[in-house]
Amino acid sequence: MEDTLVSYKVAVLAKAKGFDIPTSKYYLSDNSLNTKFEDSQGSEREYYFEADDFTENWNKKGWVSDKKGGICFGCKLDNINYFEAYSAPTQSLLQKWLREVPKVHIFIDTIINEKDILEGFQGCVHSTSKQKIEWMLEKIAGDTKKSETFEEELEKLLEEALNRLPDGNK
Repeated sequence: MEDTLVSYKVAVLAKAKGFDIPTSKYYLSDNSLNTKFEDSQGSEREYYFEADDFTENWNKKGWVSDKKGGICFGCKLDNINYFEAYSAPTQSLLQKWLREVPKVHIFIDTIINEKDILEGFQGCVHSTSKQKIEWMLEKIAGDTKKSETFEEELEKLLEEALNRLPDGNK
C-alpha cells in the first residue's frame, strides 16, 4: 500500500499557489515524473531527484533542472535539456499543506446505498481562514458525480481548491 502522488496538473497548480515543500519525487515541465537509468546490475529502475542542491533550489526563480536531477541557475528553459521542476507530493501531504497554510479543509464522505453497499465517494472543501472565502462553504459547484475511489475524489477536490486560491497564496 502506497500513498498516491498528485497528478502533474495538480503539481503545477500547487507550485503556482505557493506550495514549496521539497519532496523526493518531482515532475518536470515535460510531464515526466522520473527518468530511467541503469544500475550496477544493468537493470532499469526509477531515478529520484534527491540531490541536496536540487532539493534546496528546485522552486527558486531562475533555477532549472536536467533529467538527471542536476540544476542550473540561469540556463535556458528549453524543454530539451532543461526543465522547470514541480514538487510531486502525495495527496495527503498536499491536503495537509492546504489545511495548515491557506486554511482550506477537504472533506470526503462515502456514498452507501440502501443495502449498505459502498457506491463511491463525494466531498467538499471549505476555509477556516479569517477571510471567510465563501466559495469554499459550498459543494463543488455543479459536480454531483461520485468518484469510484477515495483517491480519485481527493485528487478532484485538491485541484478544485487550488484552482480557486490566488497565485502565490501563503
